[in-house]
Amino acid sequence: MAIYRCKVGNSAGEIVEQVFNAPNEEVLRQQLEQSDFYIFHIKKKLSLFEGLPLWRRKIKIDDFLIFNQELATLIRAGLPVLQSLDILIKRRPKSRFKTILQDVREKVKSGFSLSEAFDMQGGVFPRIYIASLVAGEKSGDLEGMLRRYTRYVRILSSLRKKVLSSIAYPLVLIALSIGLVVILLTYVFPKFSEFYAEFNAQLPLLTLSLIRVSLFIKDNIFFIALIIVLALAFYQLWKRTEKGGIFLSRVRLKLPLFGRIWQKYSISQLTRSLGTMLSGGIPLVPSLQVATQSVSNQLVAREVSSVVENVVEGKSLSDSLEKTSLMTEMTLEMIQVGEETGSLSEMLTNVSDFYDEEIDNNLNSLISLLEPVLLVAMGLVIAGMLLSMYLPLFRVIQAVR
Repeated sequence: MAIYRCKVGNSAGEIVEQVFNAPNEEVLRQQLEQSDFYIFHIKKKLSLFEGLPLWRRKIKIDDFLIFNQELATLIRAGLPVLQSLDILIKRRPKSRFKTILQDVREKVKSGFSLSEAFDMQGGVFPRIYIASLVAGEKSGDLEGMLRRYTRYVRILSSLRKKVLSSIAYPLVLIALSIGLVVILLTYVFPKFSEFYAEFNAQLPLLTLSLIRVSLFIKDNIFFIALIIVLALAFYQLWKRTEKGGIFLSRVRLKLPLFGRIWQKYSISQLTRSLGTMLSGGIPLVPSLQVATQSVSNQLVAREVSSVVENVVEGKSLSDSLEKTSLMTEMTLEMIQVGEETGSLSEMLTNVSDFYDEEIDNNLNSLISLLEPVLLVAMGLVIAGMLLSMYLPLFRVIQAVR
């Protein structure tokens, strides 16, 4: 029996999170539907090893986008979904994605809809993708929804690549500096300690401390490496828990300089996802519930999901989001204008476009300031370490003379 954490709506109109036991997700869905639950989200609780990166189930985003583009083209040409899947599966190289598509094809053949077949793949595909398929099937415009989703993913992927490319150089500098410090402590400094021991030299406190640290690291290198590996594994598991994810999300938002960028990135994710769902004809409440799951910052996602009940009760989206204190004034004003003019999806897209550009500009400015600071700081650290080791050598030479 597997354990699943489910977000469901009951007959009283309440949205609750509960834990259920079931042999598999398909059986659980049938049980919940028979009990008159409306299913928002089902997630299998992780085992010890599933929390580690090695066991994560990932599909290359480029392969997934190409598949959706080709599927949209085949549907537009008038081919049935089952026949389109047959054609696309034959063209795919042997991979995990092909295996999943074969399972999707079998489920569609047995009578499930395309959205249901993808939803049964154990959380491999994002909820916004499943919701887009549902909207396309209900509206009869599956091809249009697939193209909207593809455009949505490309924009977010482009933003993510810009962020990574901006911070790549500083990260490389930090990694090289750490590597150099490790080499100094594990190889260079122990040689100096042997040299100074032959002269019985009186060493300064800083030099003596560095030598003791380097000898400790050299003698316990495997034990230290094991501790680091276990710490990283524990961190991976902890950050995937609810408390760990919320704590890290709160820390990111409070970071100096980077906190505002994280906030803008979260708002961009939310508004772009919500705008994409609304433009596909999905009602506001289901769109908001799905869009919150696309936000990587768990604190923002939790706060936004808490306003769903207010929207269900008839309150405006802008007023509900204002209570979270995580939205910017411009975001709230644009959403309010969109609600009053009936162009909410367009306004949400404008907000996300604006913040995407803001994030790019802020990162470029921040990195241009950080790079010289990092260079100077790391240069001072390494130069200080080398000077502390060479200073006694100069004293020894003077004493010999």
